[in-house]
Amino acid sequence: MKKFYAQIFIAAFLLTGFCSKAQLYTSINPNPSNFTFDDPRYWVGEVRPPNPCTGCTINVNSTTTLPSSISNVPSTALPTATNVFTAQTPPGTANNDGLALTVGMRFQASVPGQVVGVRFWQNALMSGSHTVALYANGGGAPLATATLSDASGFPSRWRTINFGAPVTITPGTTYVVAVFMANNFYVFSTGDFNAPINNGILTGLQHNPPANPNAVYDYGAALQFPTSFYTPGTNYWVDVNFAATPYTLNNVVFNGGIIGVRGNTNLNINTKVQLTGTALSIGNDPTSTQTLFVNDQLFLDPTASVQLANGTTHIDANNNGGNPIVGTFTFGAFPKQAGIYTVRTAAIGPPGATDITLSASSNSRWDGGFTENPYMLNCTLTCGAGLVFGPASTQYQALPNDFYGFGPAATLPVVLAQFIASKQSDGSVKLSWTTSQEVNAGYYDVERSGDQSGWIKIGSVKAKGNSTIATDYSLFDNLPLDGTGYYRLKMVDLDGKFVYSKTVSVSADKNAVPLVIYNNPFTDMIRLKVNVGRAQNLTMTVSDMLGKTYIRQSVQAQAGDNLVNLQPAVIGGSGIYILRITGDSYNQTAKIEKQ
Repeated sequence: MKKFYAQIFIAAFLLTGFCSKAQLYTSINPNPSNFTFDDPRYWVGEVRPPNPCTGCTINVNSTTTLPSSISNVPSTALPTATNVFTAQTPPGTANNDGLALTVGMRFQASVPGQVVGVRFWQNALMSGSHTVALYANGGGAPLATATLSDASGFPSRWRTINFGAPVTITPGTTYVVAVFMANNFYVFSTGDFNAPINNGILTGLQHNPPANPNAVYDYGAALQFPTSFYTPGTNYWVDVNFAATPYTLNNVVFNGGIIGVRGNTNLNINTKVQLTGTALSIGNDPTSTQTLFVNDQLFLDPTASVQLANGTTHIDANNNGGNPIVGTFTFGAFPKQAGIYTVRTAAIGPPGATDITLSASSNSRWDGGFTENPYMLNCTLTCGAGLVFGPASTQYQALPNDFYGFGPAATLPVVLAQFIASKQSDGSVKLSWTTSQEVNAGYYDVERSGDQSGWIKIGSVKAKGNSTIATDYSLFDNLPLDGTGYYRLKMVDLDGKFVYSKTVSVSADKNAVPLVIYNNPFTDMIRLKVNVGRAQNLTMTVSDMLGKTYIRQSVQAQAGDNLVNLQPAVIGGSGIYILRITGDSYNQTAKIEKQ
């Protein structure tokens, strides 16, 4: 990458932040083996939410447990295998085609971890030099390589060659491990990859040409990314040496996103959990029954929330199972206990102090002593301590209480399961979203921005209104912004109330760089290359950090690259300035520096 490309990318990153695609995790239903939340077998596709999980949409559809983490061992033990091939028996003979070759295997991991190296079945004739490699699925330069040589005389064996440094890989993403056989010998069998080979956390993928054949080979005098394949299901007995990242269970963190507990399902929290800006929704319709059992400590920041959908949903914070509290917590002389803890505002203070919102001691608040006010929300019978029934939600109780507690709430309105933006082959952007529940929903406005500050509506879609099943919606942006476009949903109820979704983004063709600044820092001239998708008038401004504008210039840009020079003579002294360029389909902002 050229230096001036890097400058504008870094500037754009600092100004607009990083926005990733939504992460959607849906549990199996039912869960007859009682798999725990951290077990990949509990999740559709066997890819579990990471920890911490940022911006995740999580649908819990069957009863499960965030397990106790006294020894960081889940209550449902994960498979410990670190290779694809565990009990399979390689062939005893070696083959020689008279040419050096590279052989490989495609695989995926369902949990976070690192590829430590590569192993392969080594027949006694396969002496000499071998180079192992890890590739991304599409090829290119290897992510890691290592080379070792072996003298003759060894028995047939699994030979492992590790990299100098482990390589972190992404769960659910395809990679290729390969071995270069310098002395022409290799082993193979047929039929193995006519179906996936799965050991619980690693999978050798099914042979699926032309895009993803498995296994693969190519002849050549040096290591190369293998792309050819022989008889379907062929296996060259190349394997990955993988180390799973431990799932730290004594502090599970969710940043943003939604956790939805659906159907007649219970969620047991048996470890310390932190919610930062995360909505935890218990129930998704007016009649289903769910219980959130809080058997450890659940921490909410002021932007997080817990909402109960109906009168048959409730929270039980009594730690009925006697789970040992593993999270650290100091609250005056108050003993550690299971409960929901919320952060106090600065109104009464001390700001940032923690209140116990719900526990076996009921509704407790630290103010030099403890004030206990048992909840009586929506109870047809006398409610015991540590219980809250819906419909209810956490909400701020103003002065004199200065306290985040539970208050009455309407049945849950729209529950957004996912919202994604995807670039289409014709250049348009498809906005797709799914609701898992709607109550009195009116319509959805789709809004777009180039810098996440100024938003415009690009279209509306009428809502189904009331639904307890998944409903899919979509809208196309046929004239998207050049560069990166940001999108959000405005979800409007029939009574006019509305909330916004999280923001998603999509970028134009990566080969077309929307803005290049050739001289940053600058002295005598600001030299730019502006790439637009179609002809339009652009407005360019240069302002200082206080908002004073020094340059405002209009340019009639043609489709493609446009070279522009801005005169900085009217700019004051050296320092940091903000360059903004806007048009019909263009919106770019960058920091520039005058020397």
